[in-house]
This record gives sequence, structure tokens and C-alpha cells, in this order.
Amino acid sequence: LVPIFGCQFDTMKKTVSRRRLVLSIFACAFITSSVLIGECHGFFPTRRVVPSMMASKKKQKFKGPMAAEAGLRDRGFRYVIGSDESGRGCIAGPVVAASCCILTDPLSEYTPLPGVDDSKLLEKDERDRIFEHIISHPETYAYSVAEVSNTHIDEVNILKATMDCFRICIEDLAKQENFPLEETYSIVDGKKAPKLEMKFTSRPWVRGDAEVHTIALASIIAKVTRDRIMTELDGVYPEYSFGIHKGYPSRDHIVALHTHGPCAIHRQSTKPVKSRQEIQ
Repeated sequence: LVPIFGCQFDTMKKTVSRRRLVLSIFACAFITSSVLIGECHGFFPTRRVVPSMMASKKKQKFKGPMAAEAGLRDRGFRYVIGSDESGRGCIAGPVVAASCCILTDPLSEYTPLPGVDDSKLLEKDERDRIFEHIISHPETYAYSVAEVSNTHIDEVNILKATMDCFRICIEDLAKQENFPLEETYSIVDGKKAPKLEMKFTSRPWVRGDAEVHTIALASIIAKVTRDRIMTELDGVYPEYSFGIHKGYPSRDHIVALHTHGPCAIHRQSTKPVKSRQEIQ
């Protein structure tokens, strides 16, 4: 194309052939329009990816409350571990993670529990009912729970502490149930999954607590467990009302923090606690 469209520049005299420049512009415009017309009429076939088609395939792949688990079982992963946490956004108390695996085989014989959803969307009585059902049916559900303290959170930061909690929880479940690693697959709610020391896959799933049944079960286990821990701590530190807000930065919690100062279970690395210390 250079010999056809090239413009001769006289670098010494700083002049440009205007005629050649005009012809070059018209020629470029002509070829560009020809290519576009050719694509429209199929003369120049190109490979195109249609986003709507991709989206529809994804929707067809995952249908129903057990779609993710069923798909992984079809790929040879007999033990699908779903995991979620509770308390990551708090300014006091531990982070609690839970993992859950449905043992029923074949999976088609398992009936999903009614009302199972993201634990934050359920009422306390509903969460407690589902929690009691899970722990009272060990032949159907295998689960484990882990927690990391506010001290550990302050030492390593909340993200790493949460990943540590997930890793401990997932690996504890695989060990206690003696899952064959080549048949085990872990799905973690959120944008990030922990790096496991055991040799099996662990992958994140955004909105997993609302879309993957085993993660929703783990979400309920983690929430109920942590709420009960914070209710017990409410008896130790009654001035903070941990039994009500569970350590989240509610208005009443912030008022109590500024009135009484932080206690032993407050996370010193969080902004509200830091600001209170600066005032002191």
C-alpha cells in the first residue's frame, strides 16, 4: 500500500505534494467502504461472537438449584464442597467460614431443602430450622466450621484472614470425610478463593450464596454459628450489645464504641476503631 498511497515529502524544502495527499485520502476511503460493504454481503466472511448467544448457553448450562453440583458430578467430581463466610464486614469478633457437601448419591435422589437461600435474606427462625436439619442428617450433609480471631485479622488483614479461614474449613472437611482428592471440587462464594495445600481445585463464584445450593447451605451454617458466638460474647461485654448487631458497624455499635472505647474483641485495624483510638 505504501507505493500506492505514499506521499513524497521533501524534507529539505518542507513541501508536500497536495495532489498525491488528496488522492491517497480518497483511495483509503474507497477501500475502507468496499471492505465494509463486502462484509455486509458476505464477500469477506469474518468470525463473530454473539454475546446474546453466549449468555443463552450459559443460562441453559445452569438451571435449577442443584445445577452447578450436577454439572460438576457429570465431570467426575463426586464431592462438591460449597463454602461461605460470615462476619467479614464486622468491626468486632471473629470471621467464621463454613463448608458443606451433599453426600447423596446419585444426586437425583436429593431433594433441595425448601427456603434455602443466601442466609442474609432469611429470618432467624428460618436459618435456625435449616441449620438444625443439616446437623441432624449426617448421612446427607457433611460440613465443617472454622473461625479466625480478631487478633489474626489485625495481624494479616481481613482478606488474608478470610482466605485462611476458608482454607482451614475446606481442608478440614476433606480430611474428616476422607474425600478422594481427584473427585473433590471446592466452590467459594465471592471473587476470590483460597489457595489450598491439598491438591484439589478451589474456585470462586460471585453470588454463589444465591446461585449454588451447597454454598447457600454453608452460608446458613456460618451465619448461625457466628451469631451464636456473638450472642455469647454479649454476656461478656453487655455494654456493646453484640447480641443485637453481631459486631457490624451499626449506629448503636459506633455510639457504644465512642462511649466505652474498644474492647478485647474489637478489630483494631478497622477504621471506626482506629478513629476512636486517635481521639483518645
